[in-house]
Amino acid sequence: MTIQDRVNKLISVLDKRKAEGFNPVEVLNRKSSRKDSRQILIVGAGIAGITMAWLLYRRGFTNIQILEAESRIGGKIESTYRDEMPHEMGACYTQPAYHAIHELLVRFGLNQRIGVAGRVVHRDGGRRLPFGEDVINQLRENMGVFWKRLPRKAIGLRVLLGLERYKFIHRRKLGYYSGQLPPRPSPKILAELALPFLDWLRENNLHVLIPLFRLFQSAQGYGYLETVPAFYGLMWNTPEVIDIATEQMSGKGQGATLIKSGMISLIDALVSDMEVSIQTDICVSRIYRGDNIVVEAQDSDGKMVRIEADQIIVSAPHQKAIDWIDNPSTLERDLMSSLVSSTMTTTLQSAVQNTCEKIDSWFDNIVPGRDHRVITQRCTQAFIKPEELAKARIEDPVERVVYQYGEKPAARQEIDRHYAEHQILIDSKKHRILERRYWPTYFAHWKSKGIRDGNPWRLFDMQGLNRTWWIGSSACFESINDVVEYNLKLCDHYVDKTKSRLSR
Repeated sequence: MTIQDRVNKLISVLDKRKAEGFNPVEVLNRKSSRKDSRQILIVGAGIAGITMAWLLYRRGFTNIQILEAESRIGGKIESTYRDEMPHEMGACYTQPAYHAIHELLVRFGLNQRIGVAGRVVHRDGGRRLPFGEDVINQLRENMGVFWKRLPRKAIGLRVLLGLERYKFIHRRKLGYYSGQLPPRPSPKILAELALPFLDWLRENNLHVLIPLFRLFQSAQGYGYLETVPAFYGLMWNTPEVIDIATEQMSGKGQGATLIKSGMISLIDALVSDMEVSIQTDICVSRIYRGDNIVVEAQDSDGKMVRIEADQIIVSAPHQKAIDWIDNPSTLERDLMSSLVSSTMTTTLQSAVQNTCEKIDSWFDNIVPGRDHRVITQRCTQAFIKPEELAKARIEDPVERVVYQYGEKPAARQEIDRHYAEHQILIDSKKHRILERRYWPTYFAHWKSKGIRDGNPWRLFDMQGLNRTWWIGSSACFESINDVVEYNLKLCDHYVDKTKSRLSR
C-alpha cells in the first residue's frame, strides 16, 4: 500500500466517523408525535428564535410564545422590496455549505437561488481590478521580487497550495467534525486560536491567503484580520468552505447565492408552518427565575405585563439580556458581559454612478483605523433582474445596497458622515437614500481571553441551567447557517437525548 493509499484510507475512516456523528440535516428532519404542554417563552423573533420555535414545535411542544421588541420579525434578516425585487438589508447570501438552510429552502419551495459573481476591488489611488486579479497583485506586492516575475497561473497555483495547507492545519487543530461548533480543543490549541487571525495565518506560513481572507472574513463583517481571534476565522472558514471556494476559483462550482424571493421569505415560511404565538412591539425589562419563569415586559401601549413560562430561550443580544436576569449566575455574568460587538450599517440608495459593476468592494477600508467606511456595494438588480438593467438608460438611477463596517461603536452622525464622504457617492448624480439600517450588535464575539478560557464551549455546557437557554449570534456566529446549526446541535444534545434538560 502506497503512502497516498494510506492517506486516502485514513481520510475515509475520519469521514465515516464524521458522518456517524452530528448530522444537521438529519436533526432538522426529526419529528415527534408526542405532545409536551410545557410553556416555552422565546425572547427575540430573529432567525434564531423562529427556527428554535419551529424545531420545538415539530418535536411536540404545543405551548410556545415569542416576544419581539421590534414591530417586525426577522431580526438581522430584512428584505426590502421595490418593484417586487428584494434588497437584502441584513443577511443576504447562502452558499453550498449551508446544508440545513438549503434543506429548508427545498422544503418550502424557495430554492430559487441566483449565483453572485462579478466583484471589482477599488484601491486607494483609484485603481480598479476584478477580484481575482487584485488578489494576484496583492501577492506580487507582498511576497518579494521573485513572485513578481511569475506568470498569473503560477501564482494561482501557489494560492491553491496554500488553501490545501490551510485545510490540513485546520483538521490537525480541530479534527474532523460536522456542524457549526467544533469539539472543544486542548488548552494549548485554544491558546493558538486566541491569536489574532492575521498572526495565526503568518505563524502557520499562510501569508499567501491573507488577501482571500480579507474577503471571506472581514468583508462579511466578521472582524478585522488584525484583531479577531483566529477561532472565528477557522470556525467560519471550514475545510468544506475552502473546497467550495477552490472550486469556484477554478470555474467549476458555485459560491454565494441570493434567494430570488428574498431571505425574509424563509422566515415567513417557517412561521406559516407552525402554530406559535408571536407578539411584536413588546420590550422585556426583567426576568425572574424562581419556582417558575416570570417575565416583565412593556407592550406597545406602554402597559406592563407579566408572562409566566417553564423554560425561557434568549435569542436577543446577550450583552443586553443579561441585565434583564434578576439573579444571574457568576458564569452567566462572566460569559455575557465579556462579549463585544461590531457595527454594520446598510443603506439602500439610488444614484447614477460611473461604476456599473455588480459588486464593488473597497478592501483598503477593511482594516483597523478605518471604522465605518464604505466597504461594499451590491447591485441587486444585476442578479435578480439583469435583463431590466441591460435595457436601462445610462442616465437612469440604479439602486444599490451599501455596507459600512466598524469594529468600535460610533454615533449615527459619524457613520452617516463616512457614507457622505465616500468618493464614489460624491461623484454620483441623482443620489437618494431610500432606506438605512443600523446593526449595533453585529457579530457578537469574545476577545482572545474568552477563547483561551473556552467560552463557546462553557456556554454550550451550561445551556438549560436555571431553565434558561442562550441562542443566536451571540452564542455562535452571525451567519444564518451557523445560528440554525447551533439550534440543531442544542436540540440533538438537550432535547432529543433521553437524559437531557428538555427531554420528556
